[in-house]
Amino acid sequence: MKEEVLQLIWQKQLFNHTNLSSSNGESLTILNPGELNLDQGPDFSKASIILNQVKLSGAVEIHLRSSDWKRHRHQYDNVILHVVLIHDLDLRDVSGFQLPVLVLLNRLHSDLLPKLQLLLDARAYIRCGSLLNEIGMDKVKQLLEKSGAKRLEANYQVMKHWMLEWKGDRELLAFFLFLKSAGLPQNTLAMEALFKALPWSLLRRKLSSAQDWWTVLLGTSNLTFWLSKEEQQIIQLKYPYWKRLFNLEPIPIMLWKSGKMRPANRPDRRLKALSELFNQMESPALFLENLGQGISLGQRMDLHPEINAWKNVLMINAVSPYWYWKEKEDRLPDQGRSQAISILRTLPAEDNRYTRIFRDAGYLPQSALESQGAIHQ
Repeated sequence: MKEEVLQLIWQKQLFNHTNLSSSNGESLTILNPGELNLDQGPDFSKASIILNQVKLSGAVEIHLRSSDWKRHRHQYDNVILHVVLIHDLDLRDVSGFQLPVLVLLNRLHSDLLPKLQLLLDARAYIRCGSLLNEIGMDKVKQLLEKSGAKRLEANYQVMKHWMLEWKGDRELLAFFLFLKSAGLPQNTLAMEALFKALPWSLLRRKLSSAQDWWTVLLGTSNLTFWLSKEEQQIIQLKYPYWKRLFNLEPIPIMLWKSGKMRPANRPDRRLKALSELFNQMESPALFLENLGQGISLGQRMDLHPEINAWKNVLMINAVSPYWYWKEKEDRLPDQGRSQAISILRTLPAEDNRYTRIFRDAGYLPQSALESQGAIHQ
């Protein structure tokens, strides 16, 4: 066995934890295995354990044999646990502290070791790709769906941070999700910058037409280079008024990416579509709620062909995350999260470089929940 296999076993805690104790018989509880250290120093940092009812925090060193510590001439003084396959020597660190030792030899499942070595030796994007058939496709589906739910939770944590700054304003959250979705797949950061550059509460009160919205969004985005001469003239004529009124500052043009982009994904076209949509909305937050529940929106989604071209993108990246956030914040009885996950389950899987990695390994994600799980992985 290679030492890297033992590191993976410790990192993922893939051993029997029953009646865990050190080699000296001291009771042992692992609170946190720590973070793998790829630089010089002990193998894991920021670990924490309870040894004989005393909590210890520090590093963990991994060796096949405890005597390897001496052979490698370690001079560490912050190691709280020495994890080994075979214990053949009691040791003290440079400060004189006797190293507690956890012996894993009799705590490992014998059929696990060759598989772990195979994973470490693999050079594919998915290390377990060659084992998918053995795992079973139903299990792969379950794992991807679970990962998709974790992605919703990760997005929720980001939204939770923003909402502290926005003082719980749901309309701001909705506008943020609209723009972030419109930036996919290449311009989410630029769209976030555009979002921060605009006073949304004022825009909702002052802008009275889709033309007004389009002028403000395109002028502040600095995307006029994509427009026709006639459209550029309109922006040049009307944008200065809104810029003075709202004290706007266009975002740097270098934020936008335009290479190798399908026409339907161009940010100027998506902002044009959003201009018509925003002009029709009384409440962006309510719009996302209704869209997630399948409530009829009349002709609003058909106001501009670009909306229907990326409707699934909007459902996956705005509607579903909004519903997940709403459930947690409103403490609904699981309805919101179930609704968020249901939305993703009913939508087709995305086709991108992440889902193609799984396809090449032998499993093709079937739903947006699975493709979101592939992205999260």
